Formats: sequence, structure tokens, C-alpha cells
Amino acid sequence: MPSEEPLNMPIFVYDGSCPFCCFWAERWQRRMRDNVAFFPYQKLPSEFQKIPQETFAQSVIFIFSNKKMVTGAHAVFTLFQEGTGKRRWLFLYHNLPGFTLVSEGLYRLVSSCRVCAFRITKFFFRGS
Repeated sequence: MPSEEPLNMPIFVYDGSCPFCCFWAERWQRRMRDNVAFFPYQKLPSEFQKIPQETFAQSVIFIFSNKKMVTGAHAVFTLFQEGTGKRRWLFLYHNLPGFTLVSEGLYRLVSSCRVCAFRITKFFFRGS
């Protein structure tokens, strides 16, 4: 059941029915030092229920404390910065010509074939 208490921290939203998404969300959550809350979109707190479900089904979303949202690769790189303080990926995203286009293209490629991406992930991260 969704929480009724408003969150005072940023949240990372992913597809809880996708094994690939769940694997990476759980892995990243362990590294975030409680700086970011993680929720599958299917169990979001009620304050976010006004956001169309299709938005969440298409991409991961990072929602800042002020409710501003970013999606896709931008959301992942923002998660790294907000959760761990590592700024390099978000810096490249905003400053290296072509990096945004390539990052979002790769994100769309992986998200269009999450079953294949999960098989590859399991192969490379067996013991993780």
C-alpha cells in the first residue's frame, strides 16, 4: 500500500515488474547511503498518483524533493550524483557534445529489449 506521508527526499522510480529494472534498482539502492528513496512505480506514494502510469512504464524517473522530474539516462546519471556525490556522468551529460544523444539512445535501446539486457546482466554480474 502506498505511503500517505510526504517524502522529503528525492526518489528513483522504476518498473517493479521488470527483472532488469529491479536488479539495477536494488544494486544502486545499496550504494546510495539513504540519500534517495527507491520505489517501483506500481507502489508509489499517493502524492505521485497524478502522474500518468504510461510515464513510468516508459522510463526510469528521478524525482527531486521539489517534485521536478528527469527521465531515462538523465535520471540514472542524476541518481548517481544525488545518491553518491559522483558528478562525472551528469557533468558529461550536460557538457560533452553528443554525450546526451548517445546516452539517451543507448538507454532507449536497452529499455526496448529489457529481457536481453537482463540476460547479459546476469551473465556479467552472476556473483553480485
